Amino acid sequence: MLVALFATTISFSQTNNNANYINTFMYKAKPGMVEKFEKAAAKKTKMYNGDNNPMLTYKVLTGNNAGAYRRYNVNQSISDYNQDASDEQEYWNKNVMPYGEVVYSQTRWQRYSWGNQGDQTRSPYKFITETFYTVKPGHVSKFNTFQARVGQVFTEAYPSEGRAVVRLVSGGNRYLFIVFNGFDDYGNESQIDSNFQDRYNSMFGINQWDVDFDDFLSSLDYFGSNANSQHTLQFIPELSTNMGN
Repeated sequence: MLVALFATTISFSQTNNNANYINTFMYKAKPGMVEKFEKAAAKKTKMYNGDNNPMLTYKVLTGNNAGAYRRYNVNQSISDYNQDASDEQEYWNKNVMPYGEVVYSQTRWQRYSWGNQGDQTRSPYKFITETFYTVKPGHVSKFNTFQARVGQVFTEAYPSEGRAVVRLVSGGNRYLFIVFNGFDDYGNESQIDSNFQDRYNSMFGINQWDVDFDDFLSSLDYFGSNANSQHTLQFIPELSTNMGN
């Protein structure tokens, strides 16, 4: 996805001073105001979201929030939350929100280093999928083992694509995870098929896919509005910080 989502090393802890965080927001334009909303949001992004405070915007293509704008404030450190962002927020409220509505306010996510795959220097991927998983308390290690190993196979099988894994730390259920997959062309995106499973077994042991996949399935909580749902989004460069090559 977002190149910045695939780039930084972390280990999970809510108070890890060395961690890397992502703030996410979602907005929609008011009826008949898409052009005005996008123009205002683009101006704000240029004013406040340079390399030291990057913002990437994707438009939701599928699901109940299709047409909404998902904004990712990436590469945040724990110290960034000590900064006064009141001027930025005031500008947004005064100049952008007259044309838009909040779908949901800020949520904060922490990235797993083992979830980062993809070219670290390229521009953001044209499309991403967000797959949400709610994990049962006490089963996070099963989920992590499977996702970490899938990531290692993914790097070998799909070197031109990107992948990232994040966990919610503030703004909701702390057992909510997102797996991001970034790609540029439909028809060439990654597939977890029999060939992928064969690679997995050759890397981690005979029949290890079946063992780890069963553990992964048993780790999931299938209840709740965000439990195990998937959405596709498209990059909006005009509303984003210029990043990558």
